[in-house]
Amino acid sequence: MLIPVNVYEEYLLSSGTAENTRISYKRDLIHFDGWMKLSGKTELCGISPTDIEEYMSYMKEQKKSPATISRRITALRNFFRWAVCSGLAYIDPTGNIRTPKVIKKSPHIAENSDIEKLLGSCDRRTPKGMRDRAMLLVINSTGLNISELLALNAADFDERNRCLEVNGREHHSVYLERKAFLALKKYTLEGRPLLLSSGCSPDQLFISCRGQALTRQGFWKCLKKVAENAGIADGITPETLRHSFAVNALLKGQSRKEVQLKLGHSTSNSVSEYASLASRIRKL
Repeated sequence: MLIPVNVYEEYLLSSGTAENTRISYKRDLIHFDGWMKLSGKTELCGISPTDIEEYMSYMKEQKKSPATISRRITALRNFFRWAVCSGLAYIDPTGNIRTPKVIKKSPHIAENSDIEKLLGSCDRRTPKGMRDRAMLLVINSTGLNISELLALNAADFDERNRCLEVNGREHHSVYLERKAFLALKKYTLEGRPLLLSSGCSPDQLFISCRGQALTRQGFWKCLKKVAENAGIADGITPETLRHSFAVNALLKGQSRKEVQLKLGHSTSNSVSEYASLASRIRKL
């Protein structure tokens, strides 16, 4: 490859970059690498600002959204900064490139009634239903993202202190509200043992019907199926549930700083959109 994607990925991993970011950067760099090869480039040092401009024009011709173009250029900018520092490139060709203006949409949140429908569509009598209900309630109670949720080990559930030990960029504990705690306890005692296949004993807390660690794709399928059973065809995603957690936490009186820490954001400014939405809801 023209771009040493795997080497850069190792750097991101060692620097503690979030999994979602690593996956996104890798995908975007591979896309750019493929385009550059078609353009006849053979050396990393030969990439110029003109190439970046032409790449942006190509993406516009392909009807890519401003958000997609901006994200890909950001991935390239971060890569070239690293490449220059590592001596792999002489200049950063993205230095003076302006990305398209992205109009931010207000975060979409799920109505409390929809969340209740989701929970009600999980069959508490089956291991799978116990698992799905526990996962939904954990997200709704803590605001964990998918990566954090699926990275949880069974040993991370501290039943005595009613919390989960989360290992992200920084190790921290999240307290479980009563419903989430009871659902998770029921799953670990009754559901999870039945999902474990003979010979399979994964450390992960949430496992598939085959007794293996649940994947991101598996989680998406579960959420889609639960939403269909609840009669909610569109609009429910893990991010929707996370947004709902943030807004509800603010509505309950938690500070922006508290919500920021629970979401794992680097600054409280990122919570401002949630605060604005919570303010509008209060006025209804």
